[in-house]
Amino acid sequence: GIHLLLPRDKVFAVRFIGSTQYRRRRLSKILDVAEKDARKVLEQVDNEQRDFFNKAFGQKEASPYDFDIVINCDYISRPQGTAEVVALAFKEKFAGDFQKTTRKAAAS
Repeated sequence: GIHLLLPRDKVFAVRFIGSTQYRRRRLSKILDVAEKDARKVLEQVDNEQRDFFNKAFGQKEASPYDFDIVINCDYISRPQGTAEVVALAFKEKFAGDFQKTTRKAAAS
């Protein structure tokens, strides 16, 4: 939620989403637990996130419009490809800032 507190033009906000089934399977592998146990963990984490957003921002959940990019991991799952998409979008958003930084560095 920090992206909602900082100036929008200074933040690059990325949200990764996935179906419950995808998230459950992935968490099961990461934690090395049965999928039914991973489901319980996901329910708890999702409830905590909803509570946080409600208390902090008066919202049920984060709107996709609050992010620069939303990636659905059900369909884009290769980490390297995902990183490349995010990096490209970041560079596109802050292209002007990179040019200013490059000019300052060259002048030094």
